[in-house]
Amino acid sequence: MKYKATIFDLGGTLVRSASWSDYAEAARKMATMLNAPAEDFVKLWFDKEEGLGTGVFPNYEAFIKHVCDRLEVNVEDRQVESAASVPFNITKQMIMVPRDDALDVLTQLKLNGYKIGLISDCGPDVPNTRATW
Repeated sequence: MKYKATIFDLGGTLVRSASWSDYAEAARKMATMLNAPAEDFVKLWFDKEEGLGTGVFPNYEAFIKHVCDRLEVNVEDRQVESAASVPFNITKQMIMVPRDDALDVLTQLKLNGYKIGLISDCGPDVPNTRATW
């Protein structure tokens, strides 16, 4: 049986994944920006972050507001927008550079007539990064 298509994941497959320590540091930085207790913020961030990949939270701003509400921390919209730029910038840096040989593999598959698909549990920020590779 000849395969007709290949499906890839994004993070860790076509591009490198950011480390959990990168995201933990980002959560600490956001907590500082929001005047939230850092360790409580980090714990809630990681306890509920799957909601970003499953669509429960449509964007980082909504998720940040949710975490702050749970911590009973009052935040202004400008604080939330500023804090949301922290994980967004990590994602943007991550997906701007494909993994070694990723483009060669994709090119060879296309040249050999395969269709290519992408299925990923990425967060809502990924479509807004506009990678151009």
